[in-house]
Amino acid sequence: MQRSGLARATGRGKATITFFGQNVALVGAPHFIARLGGVDRPDDIQKFPLLDHKHTPLRWGEFADAHAISDFTPERITHFGFYALVIRAAIAGQGLALVPRGLIADELESGKLANPKGFGFVSRHAYWLTCPLDRPQRPAMRVFLDWLLHEVSLMPAEYR
Repeated sequence: MQRSGLARATGRGKATITFFGQNVALVGAPHFIARLGGVDRPDDIQKFPLLDHKHTPLRWGEFADAHAISDFTPERITHFGFYALVIRAAIAGQGLALVPRGLIADELESGKLANPKGFGFVSRHAYWLTCPLDRPQRPAMRVFLDWLLHEVSLMPAEYR
């Protein structure tokens, strides 16, 4: 695991490898953003319906903190159980979403989603893997980890 440069000991007999997900983008369908007057400042998001992954509910608070939005009280947040649903809802024009850039590279490139003014933030949350240090890795785990690290290394840094 040390080969990756991403591993760190947790102090509990485990090593954690962070893959991607900390670079989070504010996104929405371009026609939807335009219809509601655009997003020129971070606090403009409060006039939009918001989409949320119910297992990462801290993201909107993190966005507000990162952009110094005081008194952040969104009127409507729709919660979904999977990022695939959050992304589909954003593409369909149902609201603005906060999504790790690595999950929406194709949608941003194709124009299905827009990232107004490049707004986003670096989250304290990410996709990671934890492995015990007191046991040897199984060969299958090494193969999987090597493959995963290779795939992540192909991602542009701004999507990690």
